[in-house]
Amino acid sequence: MPKIGLSRQRIDRWFSENNIVPDVYAEVAGNEAIIAMVSLGCGVGVVPLLVLEKSPAREQVNPLKPSPWLAPFSIAICTMRKKNRSPQVQAFWEIAKQLAAE
Repeated sequence: MPKIGLSRQRIDRWFSENNIVPDVYAEVAGNEAIIAMVSLGCGVGVVPLLVLEKSPAREQVNPLKPSPWLAPFSIAICTMRKKNRSPQVQAFWEIAKQLAAE
């Protein structure tokens, strides 16, 4: 499980709401470390699906679908105002707007 942060808080709340007391084998700093430990056979981990989909170890783990489902994260995008004129930042914002409209 993540050692700290929003993910840990949400996982702890999910376990509590579902009357589950996990046997925590390890607490690590990042999602990739969780995936690596699971791929080595160290149990079950909880990571965002997007992280798992982009992980080089994704083929070495078997995703489970928890019931009830964990709530998704909201993601925000921001930049410094002085960078807004950069062509790269403008292109990024256009893509973000298109994806948000979908």
